[in-house]
Amino acid sequence: MDNILDRTNCSVSELFAALESRGIASVKTALVELLRLQDEEREYRRIHGVQYLDLPPELRVQIYGYMFRDTRMSSPFNEPEILHSSSLIRTEARPVFYSNAMFDVAWHASGEMFDITMRPDVATSKLWKNLAKRGMLPVVRHLSIALNFHKGPLRSVRILSYNINLTPDGGAYTVECNGDEFRYPDARKAPEAVEQKTRVDDAMKDFMVRVIARVKEQKWLETDVEAFGQYIW
Repeated sequence: MDNILDRTNCSVSELFAALESRGIASVKTALVELLRLQDEEREYRRIHGVQYLDLPPELRVQIYGYMFRDTRMSSPFNEPEILHSSSLIRTEARPVFYSNAMFDVAWHASGEMFDITMRPDVATSKLWKNLAKRGMLPVVRHLSIALNFHKGPLRSVRILSYNINLTPDGGAYTVECNGDEFRYPDARKAPEAVEQKTRVDDAMKDFMVRVIARVKEQKWLETDVEAFGQYIW
């Protein structure tokens, strides 16, 4: 059986002979048909331009990265429509989307400064289940975390906000506190507030050390959301 890899260095006469050996009645007819198909393709491209899937896969992945940059998501959310345009695009673009998007999550605690238990809110738990269902938890790289401290029902006394960013390979991270909304009216609570912030910062770093180890196993975030409050306190 002829092997197409063996013909790449064939002469033109050898290629003609191969065509004739396949029982083609007219080599000329075969060549004319080939040229006709090429002309039709060129005319289609002239009218419609280069189609997206004609681009190299690595270039398409770069385009997805630009498309999803600076995307923020919270629960409930819908995936971008492009992820459902075709199975090929979904396979290529889904990991890029989830690794570029910033996901908003929140934990809540009630009680005194340190006599509290932190738990994810309902939206965060639903978000985690949604990501786990899609198999995308291991590729998430950006979290915007809000820690809400409550003195009593519906009375928020402090909100600490952090951005967590992992490098694409999960080997390094940054943690940035980008918000501290303090609502204690009692000035005597100020020293305790400073101590609380220091403890949260240290706990966040300890949490991320654990995360880095789990990223390498492609398992980070699978159970970390429920245990996050334990890391903080």
